[in-house]
Amino acid sequence: MSRGSDLVVDVNGNPHIIATVGSASAYVFNYNAWHHMYDITLKNGLWVAHDMGNVNGAPNIFGTGANVGTQYQAPQAARSADGTKVFFTWTDNSSYSLGALNNSPNLFGKGFNVSNNTWTPTKDFTSCNSSVAGKVLFPHLAAEVLEPNSTTYKLATIYGVPSTTNDLGVVADFKFLDNVTFATSEFSISVPPATVTIPQGPNVLVCPGSKGGFWEGSGSLEEGAGRVRRGFGKGSGRVPGRFREDSE
Repeated sequence: MSRGSDLVVDVNGNPHIIATVGSASAYVFNYNAWHHMYDITLKNGLWVAHDMGNVNGAPNIFGTGANVGTQYQAPQAARSADGTKVFFTWTDNSSYSLGALNNSPNLFGKGFNVSNNTWTPTKDFTSCNSSVAGKVLFPHLAAEVLEPNSTTYKLATIYGVPSTTNDLGVVADFKFLDNVTFATSEFSISVPPATVTIPQGPNVLVCPGSKGGFWEGSGSLEEGAGRVRRGFGKGSGRVPGRFREDSE
């Protein structure tokens, strides 16, 4: 999991963690390989990871000299007032090749309806606006979304704009993105069911008189397990009431 994550709690008290998940070697994240944005949450007491889609960018360092800052995917999470909807945003650019530096970040987002397990499509909020496209530096999202009417959720999102390009040591303006919205009708993508089938393997039959590795004796389960590993195949063949390690 890459650096940078955020967390929000839904109406059922379950956490939703947004993070970039991919491959790594020697604890170093590999941005040149497959990496996706994930919602990691609890469902019926079990951990579930929802794949929200791929990202291309790698961390980029903005600024110069001592005044620098690294932008990863800048994941953010928020919820509706009643907690039935959760929302996620991150930065990337659709024009990047895999592993390209995230030096022209746009804002992407997605919403999830906890009540009926439906998602919105992933939306790109900034690439179509030339005044904002590729300029979403270090965005932040309010923990609770606005609800201007009964069918709209507005994510209160700001991003930083240095007064001098690429100089993080000067005064910066913070701009509010007014178009980061989702309609209730956009929660239209159902979570596909996961079916797990475990085939029945062959039965193991140990006949009387065979060296099937039975033991009896006292001791802890951990101790007994070690003895089983050492002594398998050396037993007397009788079914014990307790573990015992038979001698050679």
